[in-house]
Amino acid sequence: MPTDQPRRGRGRPRQPILSGQAITDAALKIAADRGHHQLTVASLARELGVSASALYNHVRSKDELMLWVQDRLNEEIDASVFDRLPWHEALIAWARSYRNCFARNTAMIPIMAVLPIADAPRTLDMYERVIRGLTDAGIDPQDALEIIVAVEAYAFGAAYDATAP
Repeated sequence: MPTDQPRRGRGRPRQPILSGQAITDAALKIAADRGHHQLTVASLARELGVSASALYNHVRSKDELMLWVQDRLNEEIDASVFDRLPWHEALIAWARSYRNCFARNTAMIPIMAVLPIADAPRTLDMYERVIRGLTDAGIDPQDALEIIVAVEAYAFGAAYDATAP
């Protein structure tokens, strides 16, 4: 079937055809359209129109890809509210933002709920802002952590509920 675009030759292109953003966008699209179980390196490569080996030139593993997705999603959650609102108002606004983000991305909840955050800089930043906002308000750090865990459980469940038929 002829196309208007010339076919790219073998070898590495002069200009990268993939970016972290494009890879993450495609991963989220697969999860949304087909479910997180269908998100594999092979399916992602097909979605992007490249070979799996070409994809591995950009992302080392599926684990690293999930960290990119985690960072992308958690970047959408507004933790800046802790910089400008009293802690109890900020907590409500943050919880609402968290729920709204995952209501748009419910397919990713089973993965995001159990994914470690150690190598996800935007995610770490979000949690640090929340912890700082709570501890600056005089809440014990261990209690602040338990509050975060409870809010996340609420947000994930509320996201499922918001998108239920």
